[in-house]
Amino acid sequence: MATQVLLIEDDVDLSRELQEYLARRGYKCKACGTIGDAEAVIEQMQPDVVLSDICLPDGDGVIFCMTNAPGHPKARWLLMSGNQELVREGQRTARPDAAVTIVDKPVTMRLLNDFIRSASAVAAD
Repeated sequence: MATQVLLIEDDVDLSRELQEYLARRGYKCKACGTIGDAEAVIEQMQPDVVLSDICLPDGDGVIFCMTNAPGHPKARWLLMSGNQELVREGQRTARPDAAVTIVDKPVTMRLLNDFIRSASAVAAD
C-alpha cells in the first residue's frame, strides 16, 4: 500500500511542487493550505507522514502536531519553517515522545524523500 502523506503548506506553488514530487515517487498525498482544512482531512485518513509548515494563515503547525499526534501514533511528523526563530521555538516545545522532526526551509527533496522512506519503514514494522 502506498505511503499516505498529509501535506500542510499555504504557499500554493511550493505545495504543488511537493505534491508532484511525492506523486512521482508513488506516495499518496493529500494537500491542505490551512490548519482548518488539515483538521478535517486528518480525521478522514490515517497518515503515515505529516509534512507541515509551521506558520500557517490560521494557526501554528507545532500546535496542530501536538494536538493531533496522540491520535495518530504511527505517523511521523516533519515540521518546516523559513523562520529560524519559529524552528527553535518548535524544537523547544515539541513533546519528546512525539515522532517529530523540525527543520529549516528550504527543505531539499532528498531530505523529504529520506524522511518519508524512513517513516514508511517504521510504519511497516
